[in-house]
This record gives sequence, C-alpha cells and structure tokens, in this order.
Amino acid sequence: MASSTTSQGEWSPGLLELEDIQEESYFNFFHSELATAFPYVTLFPWTAAKLFSTSSHHPALRQSVLAVAALIADNNLGPHQSHQGALTHLQQALLQLRSQISTGGADEGIAISSFLLAHFSMMLGDYKTAKSHLKGMGVVLRGLDSTSTSRPTTVPSPLNVSGLTMLIWRMAKRIDFISAVVCGREPVLPR
Repeated sequence: MASSTTSQGEWSPGLLELEDIQEESYFNFFHSELATAFPYVTLFPWTAAKLFSTSSHHPALRQSVLAVAALIADNNLGPHQSHQGALTHLQQALLQLRSQISTGGADEGIAISSFLLAHFSMMLGDYKTAKSHLKGMGVVLRGLDSTSTSRPTTVPSPLNVSGLTMLIWRMAKRIDFISAVVCGREPVLPR
C-alpha cells in the first residue's frame, strides 16, 4: 500500500511505509543496544555494520535481527510487555528460514539467524529451544565446511566462513554453555 492523503489533503504514510519506518526504528534501537545484548561487540566494533549489511540482502537474517531488537525493546519497557511485535518477527524469521533452506540451501546468514533465534529463546528463558537453534546452527556450519564430512564434530574454520560468522560462533558457544548448565545436558556445539 502506498502513501495516501487525509481528507484535509495532508500526506500520511501507507502500510508498507509504516512497516519500513518501524523496521528502521528497530534497527536503530538494535544498533544502539547491540553492545549490551552481545558483549563481544565492544571488542569488535565492526560487528554491527557487518551484521546490518549482511541482513539487508538476507530476509531470514533481517527478520531475526528485528525479532531480537523488538524483544530487547519490549524488555526495556517493562516486565509485563506482550512481546507481540517480537513474536511476529520471530514467526516471519522462521518462515523465511524454512523457505530459504528449502529453495537455496544453507548459508552463513542462516547460521547467524539460528544464533539470533537461540539468543531470542534465551532472553525468554526457553533454554531447550535455544539448544535446538544452536544445534541447527552447528548443522548449517558443518554443511558449509567441505572438510567436515569425515569429522561430524568440527568447529568452523576461518578459512571457510567470514569473520562475522566466527565471532557469532564464539558467542554461540557461550550461550550453549549457559543453556547446558541450566538444562543439565551436554552442550550441543563441538568444543
């Protein structure tokens, strides 16, 4: 839906433009809060720019970023928020992930999306689901490593994935450790 005019002839944004404005505000908020949500970002300041540039052409990753941003924004507003916006973006991210995997296979954007969804689950206290997303991330990364077919428990190599993906891997290991302790189960990602 394009922009429209009111009965007084004033311009008002259309539905798609409102979604773009909302997404932009979530991205701006996520950028400002990124270091709080992901401590490694202060050590690697290029992370935000690389994450946003990657998400601009990767629909699943974009929706995953928006889901985490909306959840952080909701949590900052207070403990009794409905998380409706965050859950809507989560649903869109899961649909995009399914679609991208079935049509184009796995890529680093899907691995990063899986990490963000694990982080989303951790923020909601759903450690079991977080472990599932981390397990999916591990499967995707093994699929990207041409040398891992003989070694089912390999870790990503900086020779096969980007610096952003390696950093995300390190953050995922941290989440995996926390969820393993809370769930009383082994970590799902290889050492």
